[in-house]
Amino acid sequence: ETESKQEYTNEEEIEKQIVLEFERMIKEDYYEIKDVEYELKVLSQQEEDVLLQEEVEELKRKIEALLDKFDAIKKKYDTLKFAKDFSSISIDNHYLTTLINNYKKEVQDNIVIDDLIKKVKETEDYIGIIEKIVYVEKGKECLTVKVDDKKEKFESRDISFEELEKQYNDVEKINKEIESFSNTLDQIIKDIQNKIENMGNIYEKKETYTKIVPDMNRFFRAMVQFMASGMIPRTRAGNIARAGLIVGAVHDLSHSFRKERTTQTRQIAEFTNYEKDILNNMTNIDDFIVKLNTASKTIHEIKETFKKEIAEYAVFIPEFKELIENIETIEKELEEKNYYLDKYNTEMKKELEKNNSKVMVYKNI
Repeated sequence: ETESKQEYTNEEEIEKQIVLEFERMIKEDYYEIKDVEYELKVLSQQEEDVLLQEEVEELKRKIEALLDKFDAIKKKYDTLKFAKDFSSISIDNHYLTTLINNYKKEVQDNIVIDDLIKKVKETEDYIGIIEKIVYVEKGKECLTVKVDDKKEKFESRDISFEELEKQYNDVEKINKEIESFSNTLDQIIKDIQNKIENMGNIYEKKETYTKIVPDMNRFFRAMVQFMASGMIPRTRAGNIARAGLIVGAVHDLSHSFRKERTTQTRQIAEFTNYEKDILNNMTNIDDFIVKLNTASKTIHEIKETFKKEIAEYAVFIPEFKELIENIETIEKELEEKNYYLDKYNTEMKKELEKNNSKVMVYKNI
């Protein structure tokens, strides 16, 4: 302390010491506030360059620490500002408190004591610190609002980034599925083309048929013999003649049908219809085209959202830059895959037409 802590009995001398001690305390607090003001300006400049959520939070912690120091000083002068006597002032200064107590004992006049409070408030140092407090108060409110707004903005931005990254990963998974499927299509097309090329064969088959053909001459002769045998008298000679006719008739009748063999040659077609296989493959391609269209729409929406909410930071933040580069890459890949899936679908339709055409040919043989 700049002054010796001796007790004064003289009213004017004590009053002088009180004013001097107030001025010393005010100067000390003034420079403390100046330091806070300077640090806040530095932090305000840093705020312009802050791009990450962690940096904002660290900046906010530093500002809050400075504001705690500032608010403690401001509270002291808020009390002093509205004080009409020393009894309502709480000052953490033992020497000043001792001077005030001695002054009260010496003066014993509240009006005089109140006048001393007014005298302190009229000093240049007091007026200066009150003005400085008001000025810093406005500045710190402005900076606090800016930092809070940026913190809120970055929180929203980072949540959006995480969501876009998740959506991108989902699209990337679909892209890999489509790529894996597309890689099999060349071989599938070749296999189907080979199958249709060799889907069947035609060969000749000889078949022998046996049929019973009637000998009408023998049949009629047998009938005549049967009829004649009935006309012969029943005598001993007649019976012998009749028996002969009957035997002859039976013989002719049993030989009145003969087997006749014929050989026929005809064409046989054996084939496999691959229509079902081709249609299944076309369905699979259609399913992946639907997946691809959905993925393309999603990646377009991700890109537009990124441009709207994050793009301005991509130059400075590697993770953001990497995401937009990946988005643009996968967008091109999906366009290429869409072209090839359409191409494979067209080829499948051609193979289906070939298959159905050949099936009709084989069926008509």
